[in-house]
Amino acid sequence: MEKDVNTFERQTKLLEELVKWTKVANYDKVKEILARVLDDDNKKNAYMLTGKGLNRDKISTKAKINKNDLTKLWKLCIITGLVEKVGGKRGKYYTLFNLEDFDLVPTEGKNGKKEDN
Repeated sequence: MEKDVNTFERQTKLLEELVKWTKVANYDKVKEILARVLDDDNKKNAYMLTGKGLNRDKISTKAKINKNDLTKLWKLCIITGLVEKVGGKRGKYYTLFNLEDFDLVPTEGKNGKKEDN
């Protein structure tokens, strides 16, 4: 039994190490994809609101993006690996990256005022 625990701990450490190096190796590529797909503040805001328990109508209104454009954005984000969809046709979308980690937050803050850079 102890051998199994040691094997599990070793595997866990190796996986954690793999995740760490994968993040480092792919940071620039992920940032490039995020910047290309989320090329305006409305798209960035929509991305940041995704997975927060809001439906499409509320995200569309808050992010000031057309509902059809939001659906297209989600589809593109799935294709590019920025979002995952859980569930069937009416499933929920979840973002896989935090825009703050890539210095890609919208120029308008949550309070609607322009932020100084």
